[in-house]
Amino acid sequence: MSAPPHGSRYQRIESVGQSLDADDSRQPMTQIGIYGDVTVQSGDVVGQKIINQAQPPTVFDLLRPYFVPDALYNSAQRSSEYAVTCQPETRHKILHDISMWADDPTGPRICWLSGRAGTGKTTIAHTIADKYDSEGRLAATFFLWRSTGDRDEIRKVVPTIAFQIAEKSHLAKEGMERALLKESSLSECLSQLSRFDYQLSKLLIHAPDCSTGHSLVVIDGLDESVSPERVEDLVKKLCQMSLPFRFLLVSRPEDYIRSALADVWNRRDILLRLAVEESKDDVQHIIITGFLPIRQIEAGGQQIWPIEHDITALVGKSQ
Repeated sequence: MSAPPHGSRYQRIESVGQSLDADDSRQPMTQIGIYGDVTVQSGDVVGQKIINQAQPPTVFDLLRPYFVPDALYNSAQRSSEYAVTCQPETRHKILHDISMWADDPTGPRICWLSGRAGTGKTTIAHTIADKYDSEGRLAATFFLWRSTGDRDEIRKVVPTIAFQIAEKSHLAKEGMERALLKESSLSECLSQLSRFDYQLSKLLIHAPDCSTGHSLVVIDGLDESVSPERVEDLVKKLCQMSLPFRFLLVSRPEDYIRSALADVWNRRDILLRLAVEESKDDVQHIIITGFLPIRQIEAGGQQIWPIEHDITALVGKSQ
C-alpha cells in the first residue's frame, strides 16, 4: 500500500456496536469514520467512534464490527454454556473418520457432518477443534447458536474466521490488508464486507501461508442461522472457490444445505459426507461411568447396582 499523502489526516475506525439488517437496501446510511479526506458511510455498521491515528486501518480495524468472539469454540461464553469435548472411550469411529479426512492433504476440502438434534454433533465439533488447536493446526472456528445475538448472523462467519487467521499469521494479515485496500477505497471496502463473495475473495483466499499450518476451519450449527437462504449461498460459494483451508461444516440434514451441496454431492475431490447417529453403546458407557463413583460410595463397590435392566431402561430414555 502506498504511503499516506503528506498532510492528510488518517484515522482508525474502532467499533463499539453494530447492526446487520435483514434487508440491506432499507438500512439508512450512517457515517462511521473518516479516512484521509473520505467520509465513510455504511448501512451495515453503526455506533462507531473515531480515534486519531497516523496509519491506515488494519484488517482488525476493518473486521472488528463483524467479529463475534463468543462464537469461538473456546470462548468464555461457550464455557458458561457447558461446551465440552466427547467423553473418553466414546465416538471413536466418527472422530477417527474426521481426523483421517483432516490429516489427508490430498482429500476433499469440505467435510459435511450431519445428524439429527441430540446426536452430539456440536460436542464432536468441539472435540475436533480442541484436538487440532492443541496440535497447532486449527485456523479458526465459528459455533452458531440461534437467538444469541450475533452468533446466528451468517454474514459474520467469514470475517470472524478471517480475524482469527490474521491473529495467528502475520503474512495472512498483510495479504488480507493488501487485498482489501489495494484495489478499492475504504468506503467501497466497508460497503462490500457483508457480501460472501467479497469476504472470501478478499480475506480467505489471501492466506496461502496457512495451508500447511493452521489449516482446519470448523463451522458448527449452520442450521442455527436465522437466514437459511444466506447459509445456502455461503455453502455454495465455499464449494465453488478453491481456498487454502479444510472446512468442517456441521449441521442438521436440512434440505437447503443439501441443495447447496447438490452440485458437488458426488465430487469426492471436494466433498466428504459423514453422518452422526446416536450410539447406544456410548450412552451406556457414560451411564455406567457416571454411576461408578456413587456405587463405590453408596453400594460399597458392589457390581449388582445399578442392575442391567435399569441401565437398559436409562439408555432407552435417552433416545
